[in-house]
Amino acid sequence: MITIITPQGKQIEIVLASELCQPVDMGEHVRAYCHLHGSDHQRSLSINKMTGWGHCFNAACQATVLVAEWNRPVAQRLLHLYYQGLTSAALSSYQPPHLPTRHGPSVVQPLLLPLPKAIPIWQQEELHILCALDEQMRWVLAHSKRAQLYLQGRSIPLETALDAGVGFLPSTLLESPEMRKEREVLHRWVDRILFPLNSLYGRGYIGRSLWHWQPGMNETIHKALLERPGSPKRWIKTNPAV
Repeated sequence: MITIITPQGKQIEIVLASELCQPVDMGEHVRAYCHLHGSDHQRSLSINKMTGWGHCFNAACQATVLVAEWNRPVAQRLLHLYYQGLTSAALSSYQPPHLPTRHGPSVVQPLLLPLPKAIPIWQQEELHILCALDEQMRWVLAHSKRAQLYLQGRSIPLETALDAGVGFLPSTLLESPEMRKEREVLHRWVDRILFPLNSLYGRGYIGRSLWHWQPGMNETIHKALLERPGSPKRWIKTNPAV
């Protein structure tokens, strides 16, 4: 395990998969006993297999971990930027320390964990274009009466939303001929309020659909409308996102 502290004071523990204590594959996540605080009777460490990022949910620990083999580019970049005197070659030469025996349920057979999946090209393009339009979407929110009425109906002050980086993507923003590619890539994001998602591995978005929403329509009625067949999803997220 190697401890990284960023300039913002964020502490990150870079670990190897072999250091995970009695991991169990839970689908998108792996759960393990936390080897950092070492006092759990449950698997409080949860790691996303796709990104390699994990978090200990023990209130006294709250550690942030990154499994190096599941996200080598980010692990090597963190080592290069923030670990003084250590080059990226350290990732391949680093050996985990001897870990004490953990009392807990035993694993009957070895757990084979797949490598994290690569982010599809279309999702990379989607996120790239949304980031490029970020300033315009925030400007639109500041001038869109419909989007502001939605925020008012949810008791979200416009100033608070703008300070938080919230934006709005109407179809009119993509109507010009030079926006043809953006229109094709972002078709599922049109007519959505976009809330920023910030993480250690970049900025993302989560979008709430305003499809067929009308002033005065409460959340329950609009949710039921969006659950009808053929309706857009109520919420969508970029990849990666947290």
